[in-house]
Amino acid sequence: MPKRLLRLAAATALVAAFVRPEAASADCGGPYPSFTEVAPSADIVVVGQVVRVDVDPQGQGQGWSSRFTLQIEQVLRGTAGFGMEIRDMPSQSCAGWITAQAGSRIALAMDAVAFDPPLKVNTFAIIDGAKPLLEGVEQLTLAEVLTIVPPLPSAAAPTPGSDMLSAVVTFAMIVLVVGGLVAWRTGRES
Repeated sequence: MPKRLLRLAAATALVAAFVRPEAASADCGGPYPSFTEVAPSADIVVVGQVVRVDVDPQGQGQGWSSRFTLQIEQVLRGTAGFGMEIRDMPSQSCAGWITAQAGSRIALAMDAVAFDPPLKVNTFAIIDGAKPLLEGVEQLTLAEVLTIVPPLPSAAAPTPGSDMLSAVVTFAMIVLVVGGLVAWRTGRES
């Protein structure tokens, strides 16, 4: 009898090793967090155009994918570069991933708080483009998004190369500091 229990435990462990957590969370089928409700609590909120969509491993079809490139038009909160590569970003533990179609314009809120007890979530709203048939995903105008999450006074659309300019300025500052230290040390030794 103990041998049979040992085999059963081994079989259970083997099955558990191959069960994917995504399959388990997909079974609970919760709604997507409401952009209107949770975006004000998000650490990062951006508006952008979906410029590329990759094949979706979940096979949602009809051009929808959880793997896409978002060209950032406006940063409403937090920091973001010129583009973001979204790869299977979960919305919440009981709903699917953030999805988009090529050509869509979306508002994306990351690291927001929703539900009771509080849970970290990501969510999105469609501004221009087809609305997915997903419970909780909203279709909003840009004006509505800007009312929900007003842009910070310093928030501006990133420009291509702004990350490069920042890197060059940082490098130049490092060179000046190191050069100054070397000159100071050389002057002290002479």
